[in-house]
Amino acid sequence: VQCEVIDSLVNLYFHRPLQTEEGLVRACEGGLLSTEYVNLCMWLASRLKPLCDLEENITSTFEMSGMLKELQCPYQGLVSGIIQEGLQNKKDYLKLVCKY
Repeated sequence: VQCEVIDSLVNLYFHRPLQTEEGLVRACEGGLLSTEYVNLCMWLASRLKPLCDLEENITSTFEMSGMLKELQCPYQGLVSGIIQEGLQNKKDYLKLVCKY
């Protein structure tokens, strides 16, 4: 999964430290406490907003949940998990990035 995410980021011209598997895994392990992970989510959201005519901006975890709802994310556990107790592991955080 990490390699697929990295390939997608490279294809989207994301030139940040998360273009290595180690960097991506480290950011996902930190989750919403990782500046790199949060910046990645905000960057992805900024690219999706005009393409999908989205209303939500991401400046907080609540808004991240709102954007996932607006994108009709099929993983309800991700949407509700962000608001309630946070996601549980790096796999959940990787899944979140994949859904963007």
